[in-house]
Amino acid sequence: MLTLRWVGGPGGYLSLLDQTLLPARVKYLRIRELSVVIDAIRRLAVRGAP
Repeated sequence: MLTLRWVGGPGGYLSLLDQTLLPARVKYLRIRELSVVIDAIRRLAVRGAP
């Protein structure tokens, strides 16, 4: 299970695993804006811990 990956070329998006839903549910966020990435980090949707 990948935590994050880039999908597509220059017009693509960041696919980010929403870790707040684990282990009950697996959901990937499609992010195209830096402000949304920052918000995901702040609300701990993605983190460095396993």
